[in-house]
Amino acid sequence: MAFVPLPMAQIEQLIEHGHLPRLVGEDYYSSVDEKIKRLPVNNLMRNKLSSGSLAIVHPAARK
Repeated sequence: MAFVPLPMAQIEQLIEHGHLPRLVGEDYYSSVDEKIKRLPVNNLMRNKLSSGSLAIVHPAARK
C-alpha cells in the first residue's frame, strides 16, 4: 500500500474532531520532545498511545 499524503485541511479536521479534554489524575504518560513532558491519562488513553492509535499533537503544530 502506497503512502498518500492528506491535504492540510483534512489533517486539521481530524485533529479537531478527535480532540480530547485534558484530564486531571494520578496516572501520567511521559513524552520526550526536546524535554520530558508528563500528560495525565486514563488506562484507555495509555493503551491507545502505546499502540499508536492515538497521537499527541503540539498546539504550535496546528497553526
